[in-house]
Amino acid sequence: MATKVIVLIEDRQDSSHGGITVLESTEEGERLVETLLETGFEAERIRVFYGDEIQPQITQKPAVRLLLEETGAEPTSPNGAKRR
Repeated sequence: MATKVIVLIEDRQDSSHGGITVLESTEEGERLVETLLETGFEAERIRVFYGDEIQPQITQKPAVRLLLEETGAEPTSPNGAKRR
C-alpha cells in the first residue's frame, strides 16, 4: 500500500466542510499547496495529511423480531408495550 498526501481546503463559512485532493507524492502535495497560496487561499484554510489507506472491516449486527405464530403480532410486555 502506497502512502498518500491528502490536501484539505476548508470552506470559508464552515470549517467542517471543504475540498479534498489525494496525491501520490510529497512533491505533488508541495506543488498543490504552493499553487493554492499563489492563487489567494489563506494558509489557515489549508491542511495537509500524510497516510495510508486502510481497509475497514464491516460486520452486520443481526436483528431479531419474534412474532406470534397464530396472529403474526409482536409479543407485548405485561404493561402492554411492544417488546423489541
